[in-house]
Amino acid sequence: MKSCFASLTNVSGDIPIERAAHSVCIYEDKMYIFGGYNISKYLNDIYSFSFTNKIWKKESNSENKPIERRWSSSVLFNNKIWIFGGYQNIEQRFNDVYYFDLINQEWTGPIQSENAPSPRYSHTAVVYNNKMWVFGGFDGSVQSNSVYTFDFATFNWEGPIKTVGQPPKPRAGHTTVIYKQKAYIFGGYNKLVSYLNDVYSFDFQSFEWTFHQTSGSQPSVRSLHSASIFQHYLYIYGGYNQKWHDDLYCLNMETFEWQQIKVIGRILNACYGHSSVIYQGNLYLFGGYSNKDDKRNFFNSLISFRFHSILAQDLRKFFKRQELCDIVYKTKNGKLGAHQCILQARCGNWEMISSLVSNQKYHVVKSLFEYIYSGIISFKKFSIDDYLSLLFLCSELNISRLLKECKRTITCFMNPNNVVSMLLFAENWSLKFLKEICYRFIITNKESVGTNLDSRLTQYPELMLEYIKLLSAPSFEDFAIQFHYSSENDREHDTNTNLVIHENSQNSRISNNGDYEMVLEPILISNEKSISTKMLQYLDYSSVIDIEDTELSRDYEKMLLNNKTKDFKIKVGDEYVLVHKAILAARSDLFRGMLISVTNDFSNCAPEVSGRSFESVQALVKIMYTGSTSHIEYNTAIELINASDYYGLNREFQLDTKCIQVIANNLHVGNALHVLEKSLFFKVPSLKELALRFIIKNGHHLLEDPSFIETENYDILKEIIHALITNVYF
Repeated sequence: MKSCFASLTNVSGDIPIERAAHSVCIYEDKMYIFGGYNISKYLNDIYSFSFTNKIWKKESNSENKPIERRWSSSVLFNNKIWIFGGYQNIEQRFNDVYYFDLINQEWTGPIQSENAPSPRYSHTAVVYNNKMWVFGGFDGSVQSNSVYTFDFATFNWEGPIKTVGQPPKPRAGHTTVIYKQKAYIFGGYNKLVSYLNDVYSFDFQSFEWTFHQTSGSQPSVRSLHSASIFQHYLYIYGGYNQKWHDDLYCLNMETFEWQQIKVIGRILNACYGHSSVIYQGNLYLFGGYSNKDDKRNFFNSLISFRFHSILAQDLRKFFKRQELCDIVYKTKNGKLGAHQCILQARCGNWEMISSLVSNQKYHVVKSLFEYIYSGIISFKKFSIDDYLSLLFLCSELNISRLLKECKRTITCFMNPNNVVSMLLFAENWSLKFLKEICYRFIITNKESVGTNLDSRLTQYPELMLEYIKLLSAPSFEDFAIQFHYSSENDREHDTNTNLVIHENSQNSRISNNGDYEMVLEPILISNEKSISTKMLQYLDYSSVIDIEDTELSRDYEKMLLNNKTKDFKIKVGDEYVLVHKAILAARSDLFRGMLISVTNDFSNCAPEVSGRSFESVQALVKIMYTGSTSHIEYNTAIELINASDYYGLNREFQLDTKCIQVIANNLHVGNALHVLEKSLFFKVPSLKELALRFIIKNGHHLLEDPSFIETENYDILKEIIHALITNVYF
């Protein structure tokens, strides 16, 4: 499925200066960055960015802050950001610990403690079990592969920890994340070996290192990249190995398979020393450094990468196939089919669609419908006029989320040459919010817009009067009082935010060289210059990442509860599960084949589903509608373990893996044999391995369980004996 990067818009406040090699933490709805360096100096400032308000803020001016540094680590524990180590120059490397209290906004440190690791930088630190765990780093002469712990309660260091297993090679510039009670190390640099791209895990309980063989399209060797984890994916961006990278990869932490997320164009120069965090399903990248073309470039841009769900991918593909449509709309230059039940579920004023789209271009309406179905917007060969048409449709149909994106995009491409045209469009279609955007731009950029009246304004006397008054007003706020632009009308702009002309915006046009997913938006800031639009190009992501889309899932769950619009039923024993044909066809190859086949008559009811309980079929249907598996319980997971293959669900959704996780969380002595039996019946090797490992580990308890003593299943006993003889699971 395609996804996209998009620059974060409407950013204001105390924007940090450009930097790299800083550290980052998330606390509640804010991202905190500390330190780093740029072309002129080392830094020890701390800034917060509110994801809710999109405002940067410079935090405490406390005197007791750490010395300026780069390549330190920071972790969050007990409402405090803890800083360890770092580097300033050849003579100054640090092994001190400071903390910044997020409640009282004060620094404390350096903390006096014994047995601290040697001074180091480019190490990593994570928090587990009330301790900070530090791995690796560079002390100026050698890299380390030792593990140290810092106890937050006692301020005591322990280490190097005695570990078991084969440890990773010594390294610096690697990344560490926590997944399922283990730390995972990727990449880095070793002085003797060079750059690395291996994956190791460290078990916090047993202190055991494990090397993980990976498959798929793995990233090249690199260091000083960023890493973030969300659900069961590890995301790697950028880095350095004698050249700078701008690529994005994800690693499935269950299968250890890499995927490259293909980038068409570029939004952020290839760089290292940037940071990444994930907040509410979005990956955010901040800062970084590159030396492209022998020019030292530091960045302070904030880029977000929004992922779309498998649910969105399936619904988008279904719409594009134009199958089983029960309503057809005429556009200005073609016809487009749709499904009434989906339009009802996702579009507030869906009854108005027919009258609104009849005079609109086919590709504009097609993009609108793609968004209604999937939450993904595809702009292909869009002009400014097309964006304005889409803006109008979203406003009339009450599609609020896409309306916001259109407003931001229009703002991005507004310039002195087209602002009057946009103003006239707003007047013709009574779009007061668009008039306000135009007026804000005009009053902010009076010199560029000019004071000469556009001749087209003479056809609109009242508008012309407003325009003249606007040019003479000292500020938009003064003008707004007279003409009642109180910004209560769905305004998008903070009162401190001015709409500035972006570099090269005089000639900015929306690219028409391909299909991409959402336009990139320059950052709008109040008191600082805008980032260059040269950095903002268009992207297309072809990889599939399974992340639930909350809004989409919520809308389709409401649709599931609406029996009035359901047009199909699945027979399970003596009962029926009511559904919508469109959802079944979009999500299941099996049901799609049934419904579009001209030789079968399943117009009202599918063949009876056998071998599954009514509850499990209901659960499967809910998965098809919502893309969520949070409602699955143990018995349902057992029954649905092979449903993905049987019903032809999207394999990228990994329903079998999610079912196995539910089973693993509920596995005990009393049901272990049952799980093993089902793994053999459904032929699921990973489930069989899970069951056998548990049985062998807990054999002394199992021997006392009646279910084992009374079993007469020869196949189960054979598998257990074979596992014991071969030692395969020891």
